Amino acid sequence: MALADAGRRLDEEDAGSRGIVERFGDPVGQLGQKSRLLRPGCEAGGEVREQIDAIRHSWPPRYYHTVPGDGSRVLFEISAGGLVLDQDGRVLLIRARDLRGQPVWTLPKGALTSGETSEDAALREVREETGYRCELVRELAPVTYWFRRQGRQVKKTVRWYLMRPLEKVGEHDHEVDEVLWTDKDDALTRLRYDSDRRLLGGV
Repeated sequence: MALADAGRRLDEEDAGSRGIVERFGDPVGQLGQKSRLLRPGCEAGGEVREQIDAIRHSWPPRYYHTVPGDGSRVLFEISAGGLVLDQDGRVLLIRARDLRGQPVWTLPKGALTSGETSEDAALREVREETGYRCELVRELAPVTYWFRRQGRQVKKTVRWYLMRPLEKVGEHDHEVDEVLWTDKDDALTRLRYDSDRRLLGGV
C-alpha cells in the first residue's frame, strides 16, 4: 500500500461508466504494451487523444502524460481496494499515515503488481493491511481523484469491491497503525476523505 493520499479530492465518480478516457503518454516501464493498450483518435482542433479501457486487467497501473502547453507531467495511477462489511454491518477500517505523516482513517487499498487483476489486488491488499482473508461480493463504482506527491500532480483511479470477511489469517502490515471494526455511523465520522465516505454511504 502506498501512504494514504494527502489533500485528496474527489474528481469523478460514475457508477454507470465501465471505462475511463484520458490523454495518456507512455506507460511506465512497459512501453512495449503501448500499441496493444492505447488507441489514438482525433478531437476538434486536431488534438490527439489516447483512450484506455480501465476494465482490462492486463494494463500497467501507472502512466505519465505531458500536459500540452506547459510541459508538466501528470502521473496516472491505478489501485484496487476493498470495502469490507461483516454480517452485522460493521465496517473494516485502517488507520494509516498520509503523505504529511499524519494519522488518517481510510479503507484498505493499493497498487496492482505485475500480471495481477484488480480483483486479486484488492483481496491481497485487504489481507496484507488488515490480516483478514475476504471474498468478493460485487464491484462498486470506481473513484478518481487528484493529489500532489513530491511536487508532482497525480491522478489516481481506484477500483473498489464490496467484500465479506472469511477468517483472520494474520496481523496488519507495517504500513498500517491500527485496524478497527466499527458501525457505519462511526465509520462515516472517522473517515477523512469524501470519496471514502461516499463509497460507504452508497452501500
